[in-house]
Amino acid sequence: TGTTMDSWNGDAQRYTEYMAGKGYVAGSVFYNSGVYPLSCDGFRGKAESLFNATNPNSALYALCSLPKADCTKGVVVSGFSQGAQLTSLAANYAGPHLITAIYESAGGDRIQPPGVPAYAQCMNKEHLVIPTERIRSMVGVSDATFGGSYENIRKQQVAITGIDCANQYNCLSAAGYGWYIIQDDQPSSQLANHCYAYENGCDSYNFDHNYATTAEDWGFHANLNWLDQMVRAKNLKKSA
Repeated sequence: TGTTMDSWNGDAQRYTEYMAGKGYVAGSVFYNSGVYPLSCDGFRGKAESLFNATNPNSALYALCSLPKADCTKGVVVSGFSQGAQLTSLAANYAGPHLITAIYESAGGDRIQPPGVPAYAQCMNKEHLVIPTERIRSMVGVSDATFGGSYENIRKQQVAITGIDCANQYNCLSAAGYGWYIIQDDQPSSQLANHCYAYENGCDSYNFDHNYATTAEDWGFHANLNWLDQMVRAKNLKKSA
């Protein structure tokens, strides 16, 4: 979830229940979303408290300690906005051996206006230990929070994933990793802003109808199914 959002609102429940329905031990994590960090140290502190797999007080440790959980089979993480930024740091604290894939929704490495500090020194791909082929990122073309213009949005997606497709909107590989810039005519609201995935933009925690139902790459099902496929592929390799 993102800044000021509840950890068990409607969207968090949908994500969690969908993955649980596929057989995962799934959870939505409470964190202090009401405070947006204004430094990399702030983000690192939050990310460590969520994802440090050796810290008994971390969310990941608690989840992996549940009786039915076997985190050696793989861990996938998803987040929106501030949650997406924290998601990008997961493998830095849990290790890439645990974090199998991440799905970032409406994330970036700097927010508008330009006077707010950038987070390039911790969120750019060169500072992340998770491999590029395990990152999938979605953002709206009218996102005024992370970018404000197509070119700035594209630059941020390149920075946080390590993949550059020149002037393309769809930079997803055949294997599903990479980034995708959603166009204004794709959500039912006809506006792909920071909250493209939500009904009535940022004023609701209910999903936008098109995001919830489309089979296209930017939608709910395609993104969560990719996370599932990444875990299944990892375990197929282990059993081969």
